[in-house]
Amino acid sequence: MKPPFRAMREVESRGWFTREHEEEFSFFYYWDTPSEMKEFMDEEWEDFEKMEDEVYHIAQSLWSTADADAQVRVRVKMLITRWRKK
Repeated sequence: MKPPFRAMREVESRGWFTREHEEEFSFFYYWDTPSEMKEFMDEEWEDFEKMEDEVYHIAQSLWSTADADAQVRVRVKMLITRWRKK
């Protein structure tokens, strides 16, 4: 379990907050090149997501054959939760 979730599970188990509603939604990230994507993921998502080398090489290959306006897009499932203080 990742640290933010661990903290919320603790306050929920102590009865301080109640989870009222949870919903997933898609969020899209865009980069101009696969190397920008890899750099961002390595720095910003180091504790959450890793990109396998094979996936990176496939993205590079596809991007190199695309037109000049091509971008790399990644869809991420996000979770939003509404909490109520007890």
